[in-house]
Amino acid sequence: MKKIAVLVSQYYPYSSPNGKCLGNVIVQLEEKYDITVIAGKYADDSPECEAYRRHRICRIDTPVAAERRRLENAVRRNHGGKKFSAKAALFLHRGRRFLKTIFSKTSVNQQLVREYGRVLEKINPDIVVPACFPFEAILAALEYKKRTSGSVRIIPYLLDQFAASANLHRLDVNRRLKWKRHLALERLMMAESYRILYSACWQKHLGYWFPEYQNKCFLFDFPLICAPDEGRERMKFAEGSRHLIYTGMLDRKVRNPRYVLSVLEELAHRGIQLQTHFFTLGNATGMVAGAAERWPAHIVFHGQVPTETAAAAVAGGDFLLSVGNRDIVQIPSKIYEYICTGKPIIHFYTAPQDPVLEILSHYPGACCLSQKSEEFQENCNRLCAFLDAPHCPVPFAEIEKYFLQGKPAYSAELICNENPQEYGKNQADFEK
Repeated sequence: MKKIAVLVSQYYPYSSPNGKCLGNVIVQLEEKYDITVIAGKYADDSPECEAYRRHRICRIDTPVAAERRRLENAVRRNHGGKKFSAKAALFLHRGRRFLKTIFSKTSVNQQLVREYGRVLEKINPDIVVPACFPFEAILAALEYKKRTSGSVRIIPYLLDQFAASANLHRLDVNRRLKWKRHLALERLMMAESYRILYSACWQKHLGYWFPEYQNKCFLFDFPLICAPDEGRERMKFAEGSRHLIYTGMLDRKVRNPRYVLSVLEELAHRGIQLQTHFFTLGNATGMVAGAAERWPAHIVFHGQVPTETAAAAVAGGDFLLSVGNRDIVQIPSKIYEYICTGKPIIHFYTAPQDPVLEILSHYPGACCLSQKSEEFQENCNRLCAFLDAPHCPVPFAEIEKYFLQGKPAYSAELICNENPQEYGKNQADFEK
């Protein structure tokens, strides 16, 4: 039985978006392959290795990640002066990381590269599937190939951008200064990989910079198009109100909830029967917590929860809330998870070029609202009308016909099929 190593940032029980995506793909492969997932620790006491379903999870850690967890736990655990001190220490920690990112030659954490590589050496896989983000997973896979006989197959799974990322490098000037070095790392990936699987946000970038490698590149949609699990636990919410659910990251720079919270507070002021639940983490959660304190009957802040808890909340809610990215190149994978439920979706976007608008144009149960201040009252009125309108679940059979490349089996075939051209569409039409 061939061994496959899958490298992601976070995995069960607190899965990152790339962990969720490749977790679905693993379901398609774990009967035929010996699979090990390598992911970051989610807590100091999380087991280094454990069995999960029909595969294994090996967790890695770095001093920087451990220090961040310690400080974040101190902020959550303490009150008063101790909480203030913990917040100050966390601020300084982030400042040091910011400066290190700015003044380093590349936006690469070499400690993380070494940690991924250490576990790869132990399990000795035949196939390595490193996700991006983090790009460190890809670099570790390439170094592992270099240290071994070279027969290992490296198949990067490109979800988030690296050289062209608008957020990874902290400042745009930093991104531009390191552009050539980062592009050289991507070229190494293209040359040394057996096959490249990429999402839509990479298409123009690959077509412009690496057209010579188009024959081994294959496009996929996020592998999140899965039929709803009818046996999944459904979170029970208070009767007498409609419940709107948000799950995922909130970030002041990337996905700021300020406008959305203003709309929700306006609806609360109008007396609209709606309770919004935020299952979230990130540096913008303070905004949510503040709104929840002002309107406790209408806005509930749950903080970070395990993946299964968030899924139970989505299953038990009436409406689902999506907050668009300011970086419209990146497509939030969450939207595909929402679509598969068949439930009505409310999406707030910042730019008319937001790719989620195109995705939701195929979905009949969506309300898309622009985050423009001059449309605030109109958006509140439109949202009220959408909440009051009758909604029927969208059948999954209708959903999947629009997103065939987003089925996990599609990605699984692209990873393991010896002749993927027979299954997937080879990208001879790279955008240039």
